[in-house]
Amino acid sequence: MQVQLSKKGADLHARTGCLTSALLLNSGFTVPDMIELNRKVQLLRDGMRNAVGPTSIA
Repeated sequence: MQVQLSKKGADLHARTGCLTSALLLNSGFTVPDMIELNRKVQLLRDGMRNAVGPTSIA
């Protein structure tokens, strides 16, 4: 199965640019700050997932 963006989705994709660049530019975080934040968010996600047990969301 293949999934493709609609014209509206493709137009939006072309306007959004790179998420990483936008986050670094607008957050004031450094690359190490962003890596640490990502690590902490993953720990939070895993802890919440473990607290509620298996779900259908991966």
